[in-house]
Amino acid sequence: MVVVEDLDAAAETGRGWPHDQYRIEFACCGLVHAAQHHGPRTSARFTSSRSYEVPKPMNGVDPDLIRFYDHIEAVDIPVFIGGSIAASVWGEPRATLDIDLVIAATGSDAERFISAFSPERYYVPPLEVVRSTFIKASPGGLNVIDSQTTLKADCYVKGSDELNHYGFATAVDVELGDLGRTKVASATYVIAMKLRYFAMSQQDKHLRDIRGIIMGSRDAIDFAMVERWARVSDTLEFWQDSLRRSGEE
Repeated sequence: MVVVEDLDAAAETGRGWPHDQYRIEFACCGLVHAAQHHGPRTSARFTSSRSYEVPKPMNGVDPDLIRFYDHIEAVDIPVFIGGSIAASVWGEPRATLDIDLVIAATGSDAERFISAFSPERYYVPPLEVVRSTFIKASPGGLNVIDSQTTLKADCYVKGSDELNHYGFATAVDVELGDLGRTKVASATYVIAMKLRYFAMSQQDKHLRDIRGIIMGSRDAIDFAMVERWARVSDTLEFWQDSLRRSGEE
């Protein structure tokens, strides 16, 4: 892994990711609420004095899944990869037929989002549905489906969700084999989101993913921050149990 020194500076989270550098800037003590979507660029300030690690290149990801990410990035909508692909980057690789994408979009971005996908190949919800989803930042997000492969992208809107703001501020550049460099959620964000999903569904797969990340990328985890999010989602005992049980599988 590549060790990266993070800086006491604002983390740019708007249009135009800094793709030419490995830099992680985030807080050990919480979010300063300076992050709102106003026009072409937004920012959030996080601070830290630690070093973190960026994972080595990852192979085996279906290029048709990454194509969803590429299409959204191509129309200048900020986006990063979360879900099972991000969990596989930091932990135990596993197959998936969909990709979770977190996007920084508002109602005015709806037409641009739809234009990213060829109607001959992709199903995208109608304009008014997309616009409404972006305005409300609906927790369920929206789906884009590849009619040629039946693969699916679950797109979630950043909105005012503090955890998603943290996700944008801490996402890292990862080489996915021949597929190039993409923005992937940090290990800490993935664990915090997995704890949130576990609180909602009680599905053990989320805890298995967390244990895999602990085993595979312990040095990339901000444990104090995970504990903070675990308290928010009322999953602290499950986080502590995952720490004790990591390596069992």
